[in-house]
Amino acid sequence: MPHHTWTIIDAGAYKGKYTELCENSVGSDGHIYAIEPNPIFYAELKNKFGNGRHPNIRLFEAALGDEVTETTFYASDEFASTSSFNRDHAALFSGRSREIRVLQMTLDQLLENEHIEGVEMAKIDVEGAELRLLMGAAKSLENGIIRRMIIEVHEDIVGMADIKKFLSKYPYKIRVVMTTSARTRKYLYARYDKSKAGRISITAK
Repeated sequence: MPHHTWTIIDAGAYKGKYTELCENSVGSDGHIYAIEPNPIFYAELKNKFGNGRHPNIRLFEAALGDEVTETTFYASDEFASTSSFNRDHAALFSGRSREIRVLQMTLDQLLENEHIEGVEMAKIDVEGAELRLLMGAAKSLENGIIRRMIIEVHEDIVGMADIKKFLSKYPYKIRVVMTTSARTRKYLYARYDKSKAGRISITAK
């Protein structure tokens, strides 16, 4: 569970369940940055948290990826939680999705723009865009700005081995890999390891 004064990143905030869970834990001195690209769910987040009564929660209507751009996003209305950059994943259960255009930013950009010097926990649930998000956080990973990550890995799009290989270039230890009843979904927990800092050669990201 998050601790008092922690800074939290909620990437793929959906309807705000994790943001809401963390709010009391981090207290008024903590901060939560909730990012959601689907305009329907962003509207729900804004209605729930954007009324001035939650000054420590910042909301962003955007996707997180490997570059700053406008990009295509596939929204699934029937099974909304599968909305994704990947058309097939968005249509995984309903067999259909609709195409929308969304702003994409990088996590490095967000942290720099918001003057965030440390993130105690990043919850990453981005429906197959996990590797793209991590590539857009390369600077923050290299500098250990992100202390802990819990990543939901969707193996119908990106393999757990690919995520592990990417993170092996940075000073992190993977503590726990949890599986679920869903065949294509697993969870990875990574924690910054100061003892590895400076000893890893960063090649192509």
